[in-house]
Amino acid sequence: MDCCQQYGDVSLKAIALLFGLTHAGSVSPAVQAIQRLLNPGELQRQVQSI
Repeated sequence: MDCCQQYGDVSLKAIALLFGLTHAGSVSPAVQAIQRLLNPGELQRQVQSI
């Protein structure tokens, strides 16, 4: 989703359809979650909390 939005110039509606989401508004929170995980150390912090 993140790559589609950043590099593909794909609309939120199209991304939602591609990933089987019912609303385009679901894409932004999912992309934000992905970006948080990609931040250095964030994934490691989450794994350690588990």
